[in-house]
Amino acid sequence: MHAAASFSQRWARDNLTRAASDDELATLNLFLSTCNGDESEASRRARRYYAARGPGGLTHLWHKRHPDDEDILSSCQDALKEDPTPGEEVVFIDTAYPLRFSEVHVINTHRLKTMSLLLLHLGLYPWRRKVVQIHSGDEQINTAMGVDYFPLEGLPYEYGGKAGAMKDLNGPEKANMTLEQPAGEMWQKIREELNENAETKDADLAHIKEWLKKEPHLPDEFDDQRIMTFLRGCKFSLEKTKRKLDMYFTMRAAVPEFFTDPSNSDKYNLNHKMMIIKQWLTVSTERGIMVQMPPLPGLTPNGRRVILMRGLDKDVTTPNVADAFKLALMLGDVRLNEEKEGVAGDVYILDASVATPTHFAKFTPTLVKKFLVCVQEAYPVKLKEVHVINVSPLVDKIVNFVKPFIKEKIRERIFLHSDINDLYKYVPQEMMPTEFGGNAGSLDDLHKSWVKKMEEYTPWFAEQENIKADESLRPGKPTNYDELFGIDGSFRQLVID
Repeated sequence: MHAAASFSQRWARDNLTRAASDDELATLNLFLSTCNGDESEASRRARRYYAARGPGGLTHLWHKRHPDDEDILSSCQDALKEDPTPGEEVVFIDTAYPLRFSEVHVINTHRLKTMSLLLLHLGLYPWRRKVVQIHSGDEQINTAMGVDYFPLEGLPYEYGGKAGAMKDLNGPEKANMTLEQPAGEMWQKIREELNENAETKDADLAHIKEWLKKEPHLPDEFDDQRIMTFLRGCKFSLEKTKRKLDMYFTMRAAVPEFFTDPSNSDKYNLNHKMMIIKQWLTVSTERGIMVQMPPLPGLTPNGRRVILMRGLDKDVTTPNVADAFKLALMLGDVRLNEEKEGVAGDVYILDASVATPTHFAKFTPTLVKKFLVCVQEAYPVKLKEVHVINVSPLVDKIVNFVKPFIKEKIRERIFLHSDINDLYKYVPQEMMPTEFGGNAGSLDDLHKSWVKKMEEYTPWFAEQENIKADESLRPGKPTNYDELFGIDGSFRQLVID
């Protein structure tokens, strides 16, 4: 039995005179995602897209104005089985591309002589031009580039933001770390798996925001993106989302060694987090990189995110273990912000090729349990699989040491592979880094991109220091940390021969 054709395959078969490339099919699937699964609207936009990029379309007009740009014309229109209808010869971005404008902010407009020409270039029909906001003076510019329209965390340094320099945001290294978001049929399937309903999700978000304001021990505000990630991780169960968020804020207060720094100084907090990133993830004169742990850019066929972790030096001495766990949770916080559409779960691949007893000598049961309670109870993680490759007898001991602190269903999802080819039965080899025979790019490059991303987030990390629960204000009985982290005496020490 053949698998059902995707929207992109069906549309290309019905509308094109030639076979569509893989890149074209990926673009066509974006239309379906942009149109919230409405195939009729997605099909209309796809035809406009091809018409716009072909002879006589918007691209052709641009070519007339810029005849030296030989690469701008495409043969898209020639590929259509039928000629575009009258009026489609000039098709604009707003109705032809797989995106939707919510707002357009134009700053420094005193430099523009003709606003109508600008609006033409923006490609907005007259009834859509209300989304355009014009800002000329300094005060208006500051308002436009501030929290009234767009949070500073998402703006470049040049505009007073915190997202990095324009040259870096526009560079090739940025593209390497971009997390592919689900689209097309995968997007639809994940929506169903997460119980996400387009008609009710905004109301669910508003409900959680209102609940936060009513809980005296929790922060009043938490950004929409992260709340939505929690909702998705809890399959849109409002009660589960509340419990998970409560535990998230509780853990940030209960385990200061993972979430805060031993000083009230903002400058110290910032410097300490930079130190952790540099100590574990970058090269120093004394040693090489200790660990690489980037999320891979692609998704598995069932929409899961893969995180690959490996050490690089068997002779290196393990620094502060709490800082290692802190680093892992910092990466988790970044992903709360970066997973815009939600994924079907996480798959971890742990490469144990350089693991030695010395690396684990400082791992205490107390720290391990605190970390695993955080991961399992406080983060909206749907851990689907853990694969350990290049195993040794040491790995068996480590896994047996950790198992008492892991939920039963997760224990059953741990797989040890002595032959790496067994891994590819679960994770397609092509989505792996080149070091593993895949097409995702060099692991070194992926790692460097995520180090850069983490460094750009350090001011944001410092701002999160006070985002935590206040047990003195909790209604009823405060959380008992000893009960939360109590450890049976039989698991007080990891013994490695």
